[in-house]
Amino acid sequence: MAPADLDVAVGRAEAAYPVGSGQVRDAPDVPRLCRDATALALADQVRVFVVGSRVATGARPGGGDDSSELFAYARRSPWTLYWWQFRSHLAPRSAHLHSSLRLAVALTIARVAAGVLELTHGFWVLLATLTVLRTSAADTRTALRPAVLGTIVGAVVSGGVMLVVDEPIVYAVVLPVTLLLAFGVGRLLGPVWQQALFTVLLTVVFAQLSPEGWRLAEARLVDVLLGAVIGVLAGVAIWPRGADHDLRRNATRYLAASADAVEQTVQAILGDAPPPAGALDRVRSRMVLIDSSYCQYHSERHDPHRQQVNWDAVLSAGHHVVPGAESLLRRNPPGCLAGWPGAATLLRNSAGRLRSAYDALADDVAHGRASDQEPVSTSCVDQLDRIRPLLGEADHQSVRHLVEVDRWLASLADSLARIHPPACRR
Repeated sequence: MAPADLDVAVGRAEAAYPVGSGQVRDAPDVPRLCRDATALALADQVRVFVVGSRVATGARPGGGDDSSELFAYARRSPWTLYWWQFRSHLAPRSAHLHSSLRLAVALTIARVAAGVLELTHGFWVLLATLTVLRTSAADTRTALRPAVLGTIVGAVVSGGVMLVVDEPIVYAVVLPVTLLLAFGVGRLLGPVWQQALFTVLLTVVFAQLSPEGWRLAEARLVDVLLGAVIGVLAGVAIWPRGADHDLRRNATRYLAASADAVEQTVQAILGDAPPPAGALDRVRSRMVLIDSSYCQYHSERHDPHRQQVNWDAVLSAGHHVVPGAESLLRRNPPGCLAGWPGAATLLRNSAGRLRSAYDALADDVAHGRASDQEPVSTSCVDQLDRIRPLLGEADHQSVRHLVEVDRWLASLADSLARIHPPACRR
């Protein structure tokens, strides 16, 4: 289905709303309005899926496309996207920034140490640092043992071979075999064997160029031990907790930005504030940071005695805010409910409760506590029962706007209710 065909179907559905003329004389069919609002929201999500599928296959959304802002990146050049990513990650809580700084500091120290100590094969120090260094102290310690043990085994084997064989031509002949063992078989046997075979490979390569003999294996062992020490110190000293801590902090800020966007969207519809473009942009920028932390988080080891947050649900809770708000504002322009005090009171109360739920969830996620409250999503029919006496004062179009905004708030409450922060086990 093309987006234009879907637009036609959505337009027909919107035209089927019981708009009426002038002021409403009979009570509006609220259950039907709820069903229609749900169907339109679902159709809008299908439209986003259709446009997203076309973008994924190489098509570019048109400038007049209602969903063009959601897929604005598809109209940008690669260099512009690189700049956006670079600018987004110039933040204190960026996982990519942390990894870059950690790696840069570790390699700088390794290079300085190799130069000061005047090591013959100082680049082995940098290779060992790269081998050991991980994004968390726990993973660095895990990588240390196989790196050191494998290097010791490889150095002993290499030193023994070089004591017996002193002909460079022999090492040239066995080089293809050692290459196959190091880069093929070593990966299958495990990190210890991989490191040991890689040490043998380096010895075979440099034995053809240097007459150092068994001292070449000794130099390899010393350089690897020095690089391992530098890698461990860098991993322990520079953001040792890895992505888990940053993911929680980024999730806190992400949920807070989502709550701000929800409140500002409701205020804009009530005519109390301008459209929430700035608030939605903040959600997008913080979405970049939490996505990068989330990807790094899955590459690290975690404490098995600590329950984990349902991060998929946390991310989806924020992901529903931006497209939902943009879709809502397309059919319900800012100020469409201005001048209806009953609707304003209902929506402000609902948005306030949702804001409290976002804030409570953010605090629970940040501190690893179990949530003691969950947002309760009531149907729009139940909520509108509180102001049914006021429905006669509004036209059908205003009631329709109220129902759509209320259903959006209820769907956000549903997404929050699926998140269960962890309780730290004692």
